[in-house]
Amino acid sequence: MFNNFNITDLVNILIGLSLFIISGSIHEFAHAFSAYILGDDTAKHNGRLTINPIAHIDIFGSIIFPLIAFFSGFLIGWMKPVPVNPGNFRDPSKGYAITSFAGPFSNFMQASLGVIILKLILISSYGINSDSAMIISYIYVYVKLYVTINVILMVFNLLPIPPLDGGGILRHFLPYDLRDKFDNIYRFGIIILYVILLTGLLSIIFKPFNFFIKYIFDNIHNINILILMSPFIGGIFIVYLFLKDEINNLIKGKKFVTNYKSGEKEFEKNLVDKTKENSDIINRLQDILKKVNNQKELDDKDKNFLVKISEFSKKDIKLCEEIDFSLEDPHCNGCEHFINCILRNMKNNNYNSKK
Repeated sequence: MFNNFNITDLVNILIGLSLFIISGSIHEFAHAFSAYILGDDTAKHNGRLTINPIAHIDIFGSIIFPLIAFFSGFLIGWMKPVPVNPGNFRDPSKGYAITSFAGPFSNFMQASLGVIILKLILISSYGINSDSAMIISYIYVYVKLYVTINVILMVFNLLPIPPLDGGGILRHFLPYDLRDKFDNIYRFGIIILYVILLTGLLSIIFKPFNFFIKYIFDNIHNINILILMSPFIGGIFIVYLFLKDEINNLIKGKKFVTNYKSGEKEFEKNLVDKTKENSDIINRLQDILKKVNNQKELDDKDKNFLVKISEFSKKDIKLCEEIDFSLEDPHCNGCEHFINCILRNMKNNNYNSKK
């Protein structure tokens, strides 16, 4: 097996492994990102809301096992699964299905983008010198490998077997009385996958996709680039159409987290600003209450101020009444319900100028 092994083979293996890790990392990021915009930040707090491969690599599944599998003639492996808490979704079943679908869909988008790049390489390679042609030919081969890897990842993960993504998608469409029974398959999922691999059933499943990929590669010279771009553009449109409300809320709420650390800094800044604003309100209210306690007449500015903050009490907001309110508590000072609590305590005679 190793008699004819040379440096070129090693380079091809390392490049293939790198393309697999890149594709898998984007796959896992897609899971994390879709979960986040649907309301679950579990992956974010576990450092998985990133395309950085280091966050997603499983040493055995992403490196050692794929290298072993390569010498068996088939590249297969896995990345660390992204943690998801369906309880954080408005609709747990639907949210989990969308999050599951996001991974394979990202591989579809990567494969579509790869095909577009192949066409652009062919268009730009006409009339170039031989040295440049050799470099471009190598790039072309590796982009083809990138497309193939992503199609494999997409099809494999869409198999309707837990714990694969296809299992999470299928579960959503099952009747409620069958979901519990389907969940019992999870403990046998790995065994089922090994049976599929060892019996050659996976190769049969991949045959139509292999035929389709080969057809695209063989005829890419003759296919219009706009036709090749249509799956990628269509994919973007479908994502926006399906998740437009979540995406719009994400953008309006300034929660877009390609760099979520900057989002956390923004939150801290807003908290400081809110605390200062509440502190100013405290001082103004204390001055007004002193006047009332000393039986001094309030001027128009004082009356207008009280009218203005009284508008907050008309809002239908669930208050944390079981928690003791305190002007000195920094959590109270930075809370958006601070004014409501002041008004509630004034109404209950729990607030005085000494407090």
